[in-house]
Amino acid sequence: MIQKFLRTQSHWAPTIARISVGLVILPHGLQKTLGLFGGYGFGKTLEFFTSQGMPTLVATLVILGESFGALGLILG
Repeated sequence: MIQKFLRTQSHWAPTIARISVGLVILPHGLQKTLGLFGGYGFGKTLEFFTSQGMPTLVATLVILGESFGALGLILG
């Protein structure tokens, strides 16, 4: 059962799709975390999310998830 879950395929298409999606999402995450590409950075983004009623923990996880999730997609 676990071997079936961990088994990978040797096709290039999923790799290319994963890297492409990661490269599209990464700049959006970097805007929120580091303020690159015209973004406001972590503090201002967190302040905006919480002003909209989002809990601080959830807002933090959203900001970090977008950046590190994109890196995870790119690195595989």
